[in-house]
Amino acid sequence: MSSRRNLLKVSELLYWAIGAISIVEAVRNWSGDRTRSAVFAGFALLSVVMANLRRSMRKKAERSEASNKDSKSGQ
Repeated sequence: MSSRRNLLKVSELLYWAIGAISIVEAVRNWSGDRTRSAVFAGFALLSVVMANLRRSMRKKAERSEASNKDSKSGQ
């Protein structure tokens, strides 16, 4: 199950990276093309939401894995 946990961490980090890049692009384009800047701001917001969703899923999987491990060792 460790590889699944690592994949969830990697996907979470990728969402944070996409969000950071989108914020930088939104700020860079703010004075020129506001529409393009708004699109990047939307991507940034979506990426932050998805990263937090991934984090909650990863934490839930870790808790479930620990719970299963504890229940098996108690038998």
